[in-house]
Amino acid sequence: MKKILLSLAVVLGMAAMANAQDYKHSVGAVVGNMYGVSYKGFIFGVDGLALQADLGVKLGNFGKNFTQTTKVDQTIDGTSQAGFPVSATTSYPVSGAVNPPSYDYFTFELNPNIVYQMAIKEFGFGKLSWYAGGGISLGMMKAGASGNYYWDDKGAAHNFWWAMSQRIDHYNSITGAKEGTEEYVPSQFKFGFNAVAGLELSLSNAPIVLGFDFRPGYGLGAFSTSDKATTALGEVKVKTSSTTSFFDWTLAASVRYRF
Repeated sequence: MKKILLSLAVVLGMAAMANAQDYKHSVGAVVGNMYGVSYKGFIFGVDGLALQADLGVKLGNFGKNFTQTTKVDQTIDGTSQAGFPVSATTSYPVSGAVNPPSYDYFTFELNPNIVYQMAIKEFGFGKLSWYAGGGISLGMMKAGASGNYYWDDKGAAHNFWWAMSQRIDHYNSITGAKEGTEEYVPSQFKFGFNAVAGLELSLSNAPIVLGFDFRPGYGLGAFSTSDKATTALGEVKVKTSSTTSFFDWTLAASVRYRF
């Protein structure tokens, strides 16, 4: 029995040594379809458990398949009117649509993940490890159809990447009066959750860590608009809110300085 316990202790000790991290913190950059700053730290006091967080812009395409829910509410002096609110959910592509467009998106987001990491093998040039886990994303998003579906005041067609930085005249939905300008493509609050799996190489002859991972997930974008006007009936308000749910993904490589 003592021999069995001793053997087990030796095996566990060797596994712990093989999985021992050669750094506590690392900071650097992430590239791929996300560009920004990257951090990874073994800060939880549990062997192999780490926080990996990236902050930056992400360029993506969630294809033709997504769901959009729109809700419209009209109130007078704070009371919803008969027939309101009205809500509709549409799944894209719409049945019968001919050659529907795919959709591009741009986000500025924070993506923290909790991952478990374990060494695979040590080479003369460094140590290779795998890691897996999950996290969330929070930030701002703009999304729109790929292709030339956006028009300027001269009638020329442009793509989403042009449109997302443009502004157009805003007209009050109640009075029809021009009230200024608004974003051509509205900014949305973005929330999502994701899995992550990847490989990491910690170099032996330099304090550098190289990482590569894939993060499939689910994203949700939401925005709302509101107009109001004082009429003979009272203060009329019209509020429109929209949410879009889609397949969210990140393919990223990172280079970080370890310490």
